[in-house]
Amino acid sequence: MNVTILINVKNGPSEWFRIFLIVIFIIILIVGLIGNSFVVLSIITNHIEIRCSSTNLLLVNMSCADLIILIFNIFDIVQFSFDHFWPTAWYLGLSFCKIVRFAQVFGCYVSVQTLLIISIERYISIIYPIKISRINYRKRLCLIFILIWSCGSIMALPNLYLLELHPFYNRPQHFICGLSDHWTDSHLIIFYKYAELILFFFLPALIQVSLLLILIILHQNSYLLTNTRIKNSIVLSYVDRRNLLF
Repeated sequence: MNVTILINVKNGPSEWFRIFLIVIFIIILIVGLIGNSFVVLSIITNHIEIRCSSTNLLLVNMSCADLIILIFNIFDIVQFSFDHFWPTAWYLGLSFCKIVRFAQVFGCYVSVQTLLIISIERYISIIYPIKISRINYRKRLCLIFILIWSCGSIMALPNLYLLELHPFYNRPQHFICGLSDHWTDSHLIIFYKYAELILFFFLPALIQVSLLLILIILHQNSYLLTNTRIKNSIVLSYVDRRNLLF
């Protein structure tokens, strides 16, 4: 049985604060749409060597994912602008609730994975600059893109099943788009959220921080080695001069 999960929420934030949030959301939306569209257009319309660069293709992929998030966030911004209560009610029905949330989560997953691949690609290009130039990245990138988008869509699919419309306690004619509150779905939701947290937050963060630490250590070792060589060369030149004098 579906029960109300939100209780007696009467008033939203103050009017000035609500307007402030709406303005911030619209600015973020416009800047994001223009910025990501510019990235995509500037790369795909550029010279073929620039267009086929692995880093640029990854940036296009991430911009496309961000555009998906921004476009489907428009529905939330519009509803937030017209609803003076808090939390904001969902007016677009169950189907749009599932589709919009699926698209938002899907875009986030693709964006996170792409950012992780960019970090790994940059790490390899710094550590193995000669080796990476010999790799045929077009075929590998196609495979990577297929895996990223497939993994993102598969991991976002549970939202189509778990999302429901829940009525407000004091506004029974209005609903909020949220996760199912059926006890049979509770274990699935917990498992899904833990998997989401590990796969798309902790694991990418751990990998990127590890790569950064490795680069810092290698840079420090390289700096120390360079300084040692310089000092040794100075000492040797000084010794040679003394030998010449005597």
